Order: sequence, then C-alpha cells, then structure tokens
Amino acid sequence: MAVKILSLGGTDWVNGDILTATDLIETIEKAGILVHQIYTGTGFNVSGSGDTDEHELNAITNTNANKFTYVKISLCYKANAGASAVNSSNMQLKIQSKETGGGYGDEFAFSVVAAGHPSTGGGGGDNNFATITWYHTLSAGEKTNGLQFKILTKENNATGIGGSITNLNTIVELI
Repeated sequence: MAVKILSLGGTDWVNGDILTATDLIETIEKAGILVHQIYTGTGFNVSGSGDTDEHELNAITNTNANKFTYVKISLCYKANAGASAVNSSNMQLKIQSKETGGGYGDEFAFSVVAAGHPSTGGGGGDNNFATITWYHTLSAGEKTNGLQFKILTKENNATGIGGSITNLNTIVELI
C-alpha cells in the first residue's frame, strides 16, 4: 500500500489498480496539511517591566513528522511598548526547537516586535497587531524521533517602562 500520485512521491495508477483504504489515506495525508495545534493560551504572554515568559507547544510525534516535510508556525499576537522622555522598552520574541530527546536551539534569536520611542513630550511606543509565520524544515532525525517548539518572550531595557505581548492564537501545521 502506498501513495498513488507520482507528483507526491508515489507511483501513478495503472489500469486495473484497486483503490484500498490504506492507499487513499496515505495519498490524502501526503497531499494535505495537518493542523497539529491551535494554542490560544497565555503561556508566553508578558506584561510589565523586565517580564519574561515561555511556553512549550505540544510535541510532534514521529508518527506525524515522518509524513511531512515542513512545520509552519503562525503566531498571531498583540504587542505594545512604552516610553518616557528619556527611556523606552522593547518587546522581544523568539522560537526554539528541539528533536525529541535533545536540547532546545534557536530557530531565530530574540527579535524586537514592538519598540518604545522616547520623546521630550513624554514618548510613545509601538502598538502592533501582527502575525509571524515561520517555516521549519524537518530533519531526518526529527522525522524519526519527533520534535517540539518553544516560544519565548520578554520585555527589555528601561526599568519602570513596561510593555506587553499577548498571544491571540498560535497555529502549528505540518505541510
């Protein structure tokens, strides 16, 4: 039993082939997208000066990972950063991944998603509603062992000048 479409890495049909349930399921899985998780929790929300947080997303098992090539993570969030006449804050986010049984490594390092802008009149800051879409190519080891992602957030810089990052939804898909 196998994928039955050549363009998906399988074999093409020939006259007389019989469609089995296994063939159909494997072909659909290969052609499709699996929504692994929709996370709407507050695990990586931050609010206030110097605040940090992190959240591990659900592990992706090798059963699912070995059927796909990529993981797509879409983080939809609100972020704002404050400022005064001389000080400002910035809000930062990063994504880490690990193969099951290994340690976390950065997919990308902390990156500013909202920044304060000092001004003699009192300053202001970014107030963003945004989505970051990140693609991760599955390695042979991740397909064999599974993997997991972690989202980390922090408010950085000026004491007493706060900001926030609020998760609206984070969607993990295998494609």
